[in-house]
Amino acid sequence: EVILGDFVTDIGEYAFGSCMDLLSIDVAQENASYTSLDGVLMDVYGKTLIQYPCGRNGAIQIPASVSVLTYSSFRGAVNLTEVTFEEGSQIRTIGWQTFSGCTGLTSVTIPAEAAVTYVGAYAFRDCNSLVAIDFGGAMHTIGERAFQSCEGLTVIHLPASFRRFGKECFQFCGNLTDVHCAGGMPSFNLNCLWNGNNVTVYCPTNNLWPESNVQELEHNFGGRLEVWAEDGTDPFHFEEETEAT
Repeated sequence: EVILGDFVTDIGEYAFGSCMDLLSIDVAQENASYTSLDGVLMDVYGKTLIQYPCGRNGAIQIPASVSVLTYSSFRGAVNLTEVTFEEGSQIRTIGWQTFSGCTGLTSVTIPAEAAVTYVGAYAFRDCNSLVAIDFGGAMHTIGERAFQSCEGLTVIHLPASFRRFGKECFQFCGNLTDVHCAGGMPSFNLNCLWNGNNVTVYCPTNNLWPESNVQELEHNFGGRLEVWAEDGTDPFHFEEETEAT
């Protein structure tokens, strides 16, 4: 346990990171800069979540009042199992390395009406037990290496708002085979879905992506990626398509 006294006014980034036996961070009531919500360190207004105690077990629901998750605020919390965001969540961004190395994390749920638009670089890197993530209804961009080495992922569903896969964002997700996109064709950056296996990307049946763009995408992935319609048909079957080996 850590107790912050009245006169603590500044705490550096990741100050309590990797404290694997830390179960609670408490703050004196008279402190003018910080507060504690159920042992989780917050700014005094309860809007910025600064540090989750890495020794805790189980799930957390992030309150709707929280609008910012700071750098590495959950990083290395290996016994964290589930993250949900309360309805009415004000969070727009899941930042750099926020949940990196949370090896026990199995699911993340962002409410459909939440305003989360961006998952930052390395945000869920090495969360190798993660099997389910609900991106909500506003997701726009997944940053560089955000889900790198999340070996538990097999399928992901992205909302119509989604527009950009960052560099290597799902690299080394060796079991990821199905990517469902509900909107227009996003940009696919370098090695964003490169897992050593074939990946099928599904686009809306009633809003097929431009054929020339799909052909270029499949060519760039060397035959390891195919784009199909959501109904399971292959409207982009090009003569030169060959299965990668």
